[in-house]
Amino acid sequence: MIELLFVLSLALVLYLYFGYPLIISFLTLFCSRTGEKSSVLPSVTLLMSAYNEEAVIEKKIKNSLALDYPKKKLQIIVVSDGSSDKTDAIVKKYGSKGIILNRVEGRGGKNVAINKSMQLVKGEIVVFCDTNSMYEKNAINELVCYFSNKQVGCVSGELRYLDAKTGVGKGEGLYWKYEQFIKKQESKLGQLLSANGAIFAVRRKLFKQLNPKVANDFQTPQDVASQGYKVVYAPKAIAFERTAESAKEEFNRKTRIIARGFEGSFILFDKFTGFRFFEWFCHKFLRWLVWIFLVVLFISNAFLLDVLVFRWLFYLQILFYFIALLGPLLSKTKLPLVSVPYYFCMVNIAAMIGLFKFITRKQKASWEPPKSTRRED
Repeated sequence: MIELLFVLSLALVLYLYFGYPLIISFLTLFCSRTGEKSSVLPSVTLLMSAYNEEAVIEKKIKNSLALDYPKKKLQIIVVSDGSSDKTDAIVKKYGSKGIILNRVEGRGGKNVAINKSMQLVKGEIVVFCDTNSMYEKNAINELVCYFSNKQVGCVSGELRYLDAKTGVGKGEGLYWKYEQFIKKQESKLGQLLSANGAIFAVRRKLFKQLNPKVANDFQTPQDVASQGYKVVYAPKAIAFERTAESAKEEFNRKTRIIARGFEGSFILFDKFTGFRFFEWFCHKFLRWLVWIFLVVLFISNAFLLDVLVFRWLFYLQILFYFIALLGPLLSKTKLPLVSVPYYFCMVNIAAMIGLFKFITRKQKASWEPPKSTRRED
């Protein structure tokens, strides 16, 4: 019985991290291309959400104004979710350049603020972004060109991290490379499961009012797919963000994301049909529960030390977790040998806390952004 528990838990962990990517990669061999890009540029609204972003908002506005997209076809709206700092004052300085400020009182959270701002949107395509995400000049062009295919309803861009100087930053960077590979495979199937909140676009006619408890980059792709449209990935539509410098900031961010992920999954459960259910179950739900399989794996392994192969596997687990514990002491290192175990364990502990917050309903719709990701140059 103990051996069976060990084998099953090990098989599940290996399947979730390696088996699932291999399966969807294999399935892409039988899929046709999403469609050819077009040079016809639709009208676009760039909608950025902000709460107390005085440190980065001006840089983001300048970055948006410098985008290589026809000015007559680009509307830029800053949605201030009841900011109490200088954010609104800074945005108002750019009113003469066409930047629209929509202040939403009540601090209801990002989704509430977006819902109350959609009436101002004029573009055929709405691009959602964060104020700390800086776009490459051609980012919007690379996003919207996929909409020339009438079957495409939502397009997610690529987020790249800057200044991965710490173990947290390095681990996050490696994690994103892994996630990007999976997204590319899901995209080839036209079934990208979730978008990137820093840079993603949707046809305005397909947008549905956002639930305050569900991340917009998770709900919108499900809404679009449930209407019969494809959700794809644009790897050349690039945004840049700074990584969190402290483990505490990254841990809190991951905990919040996963808690909202559980909440969103149950709220949107009826939208996960067919292949999207398979994606959600493997890529999200079971991944958030990996920590359970890891605990079972470790404990069951401890009862099998009389067999040489199990004894060495147990030693490898101890070594892995020991290296992870060294993470805080070696936080400046860029070595994957340290950063990967450290980040892996941090994410899974965050998943455990995230599940607890979901069960106890302790997750708020609003949040405080990590300060180190908003620092000035």
